[in-house]
Amino acid sequence: SVFKKLFVDTQILMEEAKNILVLEFGSEHKGYFSILEAIASGKAVPAHIADYTAMPQGTVAKYLNELVHKYEIVKKEEPVISGGSRNSRYFLQDNFFNFWFKFIYKYYGTFEIDPDLAESIVKKDLNTYFGYAFEDVAKEILIKLNKQQKLPFRFTGIGKWWKKETEIDLIAFDKMSRNALFCEVKWKHLSEREASGIIEDLKEKARKVDGAWKQDYCLIAKKIDGKEKLDFLAFDLVDIRKECAL
Repeated sequence: SVFKKLFVDTQILMEEAKNILVLEFGSEHKGYFSILEAIASGKAVPAHIADYTAMPQGTVAKYLNELVHKYEIVKKEEPVISGGSRNSRYFLQDNFFNFWFKFIYKYYGTFEIDPDLAESIVKKDLNTYFGYAFEDVAKEILIKLNKQQKLPFRFTGIGKWWKKETEIDLIAFDKMSRNALFCEVKWKHLSEREASGIIEDLKEKARKVDGAWKQDYCLIAKKIDGKEKLDFLAFDLVDIRKECAL
């Protein structure tokens, strides 16, 4: 398989990424690597990163600051509506590094000892990675549809939103008109019923967003059955290929 060729037989990407980063970070590379693995594994706030890496919070803060400002491998984001820096989360800038730290670095020893086992572990968890990467695609799709004026309104801002345990994949909005499009992104094949259920949950979450917004809802998924019967915007890979000629 292509997977085997890249990661096991030739080890191109395994070694290449590691060598580049070791050169970049120098003698402290292990500390940086631990933090990047934590972020790739979904730890997005300093306290959780410190727990995951067993590093002191002060050390984590120093490394994070350098990864954001000096190396620009990590981005620090606030919720797109009424965020505030106390609410910040950390994400990897690049999907390749996200993949590499989530799978290759994390299971490096397993790849060397038992490549087949490592491959099966990675394949099991691959959908979560695709889900993460698909959010970037969904954002680009909405920006493209916005330019083509194919959405209910023209938005001027777009991004992730969260508050405590509640998360919304994307909100596209215009502060002047107070229009907001709340969007969930799923790397899944959804039935009509599942799609409707996701939007019902999204409506609940949207109530927690500060301010009064005229609300529209959107679902972007791998495949959605019965799209034409749904009373909200629904796009899947068929539409993405057609609408955006991707």
